[in-house]
Amino acid sequence: MDYEEVKIGNPWSILPIKNNKYARDLTEVHLSDRGLNCLEKFDQFPNLEEIWLNNNKLTNLDDIQTNFRCKKVYCQDNLVGHVAGLKKFKFLEVLLLGNNKLRDLDKFLVQLTKFSFLQQLDLFGNPLAEEPDYRMKIIFLMP
Repeated sequence: MDYEEVKIGNPWSILPIKNNKYARDLTEVHLSDRGLNCLEKFDQFPNLEEIWLNNNKLTNLDDIQTNFRCKKVYCQDNLVGHVAGLKKFKFLEVLLLGNNKLRDLDKFLVQLTKFSFLQQLDLFGNPLAEEPDYRMKIIFLMP
């Protein structure tokens, strides 16, 4: 049997000085291109505003749900199937989720309406982008 190694993304791994002050002050974390399957310890970084997770193997964003101050989430080219982990992200301005596994446009749109500050959205390459009237529904709901 071939077991794939589980790779866990952790903001501590990019901190030059690993202490709580640096963790509190960190506003941007780049964990792209690392083959990550899951994330951890994001709750120790309360002031993150930008999270870069492009080109990994993440299936959801549940592990960043405590980072509700976040304004920008870059998560293209993953395996994300739902965005329930972002439901408290009231200030989200940028959400780039191209080339993931998002399905069920109507269910996704319910979530999308809660992001009243959203200015940039990318969902291309997801199954939901192939649904009828996809573009019209998104345009209608975006303020």
